[in-house]
Amino acid sequence: MDKVEYFNFLKYADDYGIEYTTHAGNLSKGWLLAMDCVFCGHHNGKHHLGIPNEGNRSFCWSCGSHSLYETLKALTPSVNYYTLLETYSGWIDDRALLKKKKVPHVESVPFEFDALGKVARKYLEKRGFDPSFLEEKYKMRDGGQIGDFRYRVVVPIIYEGAVVAYQGRSYNSMVEPKYRFLPEEKCAMNPKHIFFNLDNARGDHVIITEGVFDSIKLAGEDCKNVIASLGISTTEEQVTLLSKRFKKVSMCYDPEKTARVRARKMAVKLSALGVEACVIDTERDYDLGDSSWEECKTLKEEILG
Repeated sequence: MDKVEYFNFLKYADDYGIEYTTHAGNLSKGWLLAMDCVFCGHHNGKHHLGIPNEGNRSFCWSCGSHSLYETLKALTPSVNYYTLLETYSGWIDDRALLKKKKVPHVESVPFEFDALGKVARKYLEKRGFDPSFLEEKYKMRDGGQIGDFRYRVVVPIIYEGAVVAYQGRSYNSMVEPKYRFLPEEKCAMNPKHIFFNLDNARGDHVIITEGVFDSIKLAGEDCKNVIASLGISTTEEQVTLLSKRFKKVSMCYDPEKTARVRARKMAVKLSALGVEACVIDTERDYDLGDSSWEECKTLKEEILG
């Protein structure tokens, strides 16, 4: 049973374009009526599904009462139930908190790695990056020759000034997998609930890339307004975060078909939450991380206007 004290159906209906009226027959004050019942399909030009503006269930004059979960899934089936609770409810079910899967047991995690070594620096230079710039601006370090992050460039995931997780990218072709995250149970926050470089995102418009090095190349010298989703898959937590912080989101994912499909799906979710979202076609057959700095500078200026 949902432990929701109230749910703001009026704002929810307005945000998602659900047709309703607040004036009909003997409709009680504080209630609204949807045109047709989504459960029994009862429709003859009259309003049949009654919903209290600040209640936690709906009522149909033909088929009876329905829970909040049933009502929301019927009215907006493509929107995550817990996202709606976080946005419109007064008291969220405990299951919604568990759904987040955050691990807020520490404020930060230890990040005790050495400066970038000769092999790591050579790898970065070969990809067109200045190792000293990455050390200074993004605090990248070397995983060394022993341990779980050996032979990797270690990239801290920083949120509100604290290192909450980190990712390693192998610079030795014999080391697999290429990317390795700190296990979630050791993180201060699941990195897939936030974004890389989020602290440097200012204003209402942000650009999202797939990987860390894509975002660094596109962000340029000022390191601003380009973040990375750390893979083509995105979580409801990431979508919700974007909807609360930005008015416009531009996605510059890798040219592969799968990445483009994922980007479009994310754009649809953001649009449903009132965010202006678009997918940018860079017209390149290679990743942004392999583009020139000048190319990326021009592209960023074009996107941000």
